[in-house]
Amino acid sequence: MGDEYILLSAKDAGTPQPGDDEASRASFAKLSSAVSDVAESYRFEMPELRVGTLEKLMASGDALSKVDLNVEQVIRKIERQFAELNSNNEVLTVSSAPPAAYIESFRWNAAKYPTQRPVDELVRQIVQAANKTESELKESAGFVQERRQRVQALERQKGGNLMVCDLNDALTPNVSPEMMHDSQYLKTVVVVVGKGLEKEFLSTYHTLGEDIVGYGPESDRGSVKGSPVVPGSAERVMEDKDRDGYVIYLVTILKKFIEEFKVAAQTARFLVRDYDFEKAYEELQRAQLEGDGDALTHAQRDLSDASVQLAQWCKTHYGDAFIAWIHVKAIRLFVESVLRYGLPVNFTAALVKPKKKALEKKVREKLLKLYSHYDVHGMMQMQADEAAAGTATEEMFPYVSYKIAPYVEKH
Repeated sequence: MGDEYILLSAKDAGTPQPGDDEASRASFAKLSSAVSDVAESYRFEMPELRVGTLEKLMASGDALSKVDLNVEQVIRKIERQFAELNSNNEVLTVSSAPPAAYIESFRWNAAKYPTQRPVDELVRQIVQAANKTESELKESAGFVQERRQRVQALERQKGGNLMVCDLNDALTPNVSPEMMHDSQYLKTVVVVVGKGLEKEFLSTYHTLGEDIVGYGPESDRGSVKGSPVVPGSAERVMEDKDRDGYVIYLVTILKKFIEEFKVAAQTARFLVRDYDFEKAYEELQRAQLEGDGDALTHAQRDLSDASVQLAQWCKTHYGDAFIAWIHVKAIRLFVESVLRYGLPVNFTAALVKPKKKALEKKVREKLLKLYSHYDVHGMMQMQADEAAAGTATEEMFPYVSYKIAPYVEKH
């Protein structure tokens, strides 16, 4: 977060004359001079907006506070997302300039926000655009997060033992089509065996699920029970490097009884893992042909591409969102100024930036001294009384005031 600006408006002296900017210039010069030793000042050029009835104006004033906050939140979300993705020290800009530069040279965008339209329509237009931007950001960020989680899962699998690793990457290079049976009646399955149980497995695997299959005569199949395992089919394929790790065996069984065999193997403390060899082998051949790596490499590339796209989206949409936010600030300043100072419009808008954060209090003191004669309702005394009683809810000034904190990229 960069330096904070005070956006304010103060009533001009005298009666406004159409096309006469002299009073406003004089008011700004007086302000600038009063705070010159502690702050920099910039004119904030405001057009006259269509405010409608007093009732509509008051309703707009109540709604604008929430709109201001919501649009700013969209901006901050874009900033945080961009900061997370930005690895090249790029910066977010507004109309090809730093956000602070845009604020300091603010000009109302009449092409995008025609001043002939009522204030509530302008606000509705900004809200709709902000909602759309927020929705797109959420969708794109979710897309990136899904790919990040995929990479993390593959990294865990790649670094894990044979119980949890990705068999497509770990097992496929170690087997050939001749080793994998998949016919109408037979299917080769992958069995993970703890090294400490390997001898037991080799001596008993052909009996696993020995009550599953009926081998009796056609008239009474159930009279003779047996295992669905093809005797002598166990083939050791690979093992973990860890002494206490696991070994993978390929075992061919009757295809019809895969689920029952899984249960029997689990009961004997062996794990049958799901594995689509045909699909994995085709993917391996394609990767070898194209030279583009394994599943983890693919996932990492997908994540990188998605991240680059989202970072570009942030750069593209940040400027529009920021411009909309400053226009909300301008509308809010105008509406509150009309409610405070009345019609016809007769006030000067300005930006004041304390030269240091610690000088903000000093700036406020100088502004209070400059505009204290506008405190006709005794707001400052009311605030002092509330502060003393511990009931103060917000700061009050004899001028309309809002803060703006533009984003500043830090390197």
